[in-house]
Formats: sequence, C-alpha cells, structure tokens
Amino acid sequence: MVVSSLPAMVRKNRDKSRPLPPAVQPSPELYLNRELSVLAFNERVLAMAARSSVPLAERLRYICIVSSNMDEFFEVRMSDLTEEIRESGGASPQAPAYVAIMDRAHRLVAEREIGNYFFFGGLRGNEWVIFGVKA
Repeated sequence: MVVSSLPAMVRKNRDKSRPLPPAVQPSPELYLNRELSVLAFNERVLAMAARSSVPLAERLRYICIVSSNMDEFFEVRMSDLTEEIRESGGASPQAPAYVAIMDRAHRLVAEREIGNYFFFGGLRGNEWVIFGVKA
C-alpha cells in the first residue's frame, strides 16, 4: 500500500515522533453490563413469543432462541463470574452485579417456562400434537 493513499490523519499518526492523543476515559456509568444486556435481549425475544398475533411456528422459534441463549448464558458467561465470586468469598467488586444478574436470569427462565405452558396449550388448542409434552 502506498503511504500517500492513506488518509491524512493516519499518515500523521504513522510519524512516531508525534504521539497519539491520550484516550478519553468515559465515566463507568456510561457502560452497560454485558450480562444484563444479554438478558434484556432475551426478554424482548420472549415478549415476541408471547404475542398472540405472531404465528405459532414463529413463537416456537422465539422460545427456542431464548432457551438456547439461556443455556449458553449459564454455561459460559455466568460460570466464570460464579467462579470469581466463589474464589473471592463474595468480596469481589462484581458481587452486587452478580446478585442482580442471577435474579433477573432466574425470573426470565421462570417466564419462559410459563410461556412454554401456554404455548404448548395453544398448539393443542389448534389441534397440533406433540408427543411427550404435557400442557
């Protein structure tokens, strides 16, 4: 690549004698908790599954998405955080967030289970039969 084809700002910063400006450090309040953001997304997906205006096959797809996401959430994301809390004896700076995350995650799983009950009842009401599922 020819240096002259690079934008002017990049060419200026390639000169090692001129340091880059210091990074701006935004306030921590501006950041979202990653785990809470994942849960908020799954809550929105589950809300779509609860809409009676959405066709049953699409509602099933939404329930499956939430189920898969929550499996990954507990197996991957929360396992590391849980281990950190255990190792610190609950003194980790993440402890307050951990309690809020687990509370919200367990509420979401309970809502999904209630949604499953009504969803499968809706299937049965539309004469769909799923073997091995009691609604």
